[in-house]
Amino acid sequence: MKVVVIGGGIAGLTLGIFLNKKNIEVVISERTLIPTNGHAFLMHSDAIVVLNELKIASDPEVKHKSINSFSLKRPDGDEIKHLKLSNWNCIKRVDLINYLYHLFPKKNIKLGRDFSHFIYENDNVTAAVFKNGEIEYGDIFVGADGGNSMVRRAVFGTVETTPVEVLEIVGVCKCTDIETNYFNTFNKFQHKGKGLAFGFIPTCEENEYVWFIQYDISITDYNGTNPDGLKLFSKHLLADFSSEAKAILDSNNFETSYIWKTRDFDLLPSFHKKNVVLIGDAAHQALPFTSAGTTNAILDAKILATNLSENSDFEKAFNLFYDYRKDDVLQHIKLGRDLKNEFINPSNKSDADITVPLIKKREAGSVPKKSKPIQV
Repeated sequence: MKVVVIGGGIAGLTLGIFLNKKNIEVVISERTLIPTNGHAFLMHSDAIVVLNELKIASDPEVKHKSINSFSLKRPDGDEIKHLKLSNWNCIKRVDLINYLYHLFPKKNIKLGRDFSHFIYENDNVTAAVFKNGEIEYGDIFVGADGGNSMVRRAVFGTVETTPVEVLEIVGVCKCTDIETNYFNTFNKFQHKGKGLAFGFIPTCEENEYVWFIQYDISITDYNGTNPDGLKLFSKHLLADFSSEAKAILDSNNFETSYIWKTRDFDLLPSFHKKNVVLIGDAAHQALPFTSAGTTNAILDAKILATNLSENSDFEKAFNLFYDYRKDDVLQHIKLGRDLKNEFINPSNKSDADITVPLIKKREAGSVPKKSKPIQV
């Protein structure tokens, strides 16, 4: 059996490593040279446990920063909630990608392959064709090419996404003007009367933070592409926020910041068609309010690899994969939408009732058990 993975991001690489460890032939095709775009994100310890299964005992863990508390404040800095967290970590995307690349055979990674279309024989895909003219033949094809998946479009057609109602400006910066008591805390400043929030989380690098601004586009929007314009717009949004917001924005290089369109789509009726299967954001996409995307991509990879290695019938393996994941995915989609509505209509909630990031501990095993929490 040969598996062709289309997309060399976190989901695709993790799947490739698991399959390779199970002695299943696998080739990863990635459209970019080195897919290291993106800044940093929260990851649950469930995913760290899975990542540790990929390495040999003497290898270090992927670099991460433990986040042990969550502080919710109003723009003026008045704290309205403070919670202890467990099992949450901040990881830089470039660190995770480099960690995964190190664990996968370089000869089986084909870079510069932008997916074009499939070649079919008797309704099954026999090969993936790429825009550079290269062709990869295989038995199973995995779409791990993200939320804008071209593999998904080729298999399922156009999937309708929800309207974009909230945008997120994201950046990473070094800032020495932040108090030391913030060094292991996820800090969020949320406006009480409108959909506007600012947050920052420390990374594993000294004095470095990933930060974000979430805003309701019905209030205001930015259509420019100039970094200086984005900086002015960000400062305008946070004009009434505390000194931490000003310090972060003043320290940030807006050449590397971007605006993220937050959107999702309904649960698909299946994650596969014939011998093509989707994982990660290609298969399911929840709004970023849940902070579950990366963890879910890694769990997808492990569960699919396990099912493929234990079932010679790939149709059965795909169905087991879908049956295992669909309940969590549906919960995350619903939760993301509920949190978005709460964000857009903040006056509907009292301070005590505002939802905060929290996850219950799950017992770690070779494959996660059925008692799975909602991840926020």
